[in-house]
Amino acid sequence: MKLREKTKLELILDQIDVSSLSAKMEYRSKRGPRGYNPTPIIFALIAQQIEQIPTREALVKRLKGAPSFRYSCGFKVIGDVPSEATFCSYYEKMKEDEALEKLYLQMLQGALSLGLIDGKSISIDSTTLSAYKRAKPKKQIPEGQIDIPNWGSKQDSN
Repeated sequence: MKLREKTKLELILDQIDVSSLSAKMEYRSKRGPRGYNPTPIIFALIAQQIEQIPTREALVKRLKGAPSFRYSCGFKVIGDVPSEATFCSYYEKMKEDEALEKLYLQMLQGALSLGLIDGKSISIDSTTLSAYKRAKPKKQIPEGQIDIPNWGSKQDSN
């Protein structure tokens, strides 16, 4: 595996430094199971987004079925991979910690400094907006309320 050419996924993951996030998620116990190294789990969760794998269940199946994908994420080619529940618990830990946001901002600054993105475009998320079924007459909207959208929806034209 080490002698083959690196995949696109490996080239991407090699550029991401998750050591600070990984150190905060290290599991150490004197008793019980040893736990997993968090670095491959974090890389697998990032690879899930890059490869557009829809669910954690599909991620685990892909890790079990594709040794090269498993190796790209940092797991051993032969051996067990974490369960779906393990990925979910690590994901919840990452969401709670602000280290994930710091990693994102660090990667964003790196992309800006390399000129990969220019920061001029703005993307908008798909958060639900409150809107009326039918357009509300402007007379009924108070003058100072700009935040209420005056959108309507087309009814059945048949």
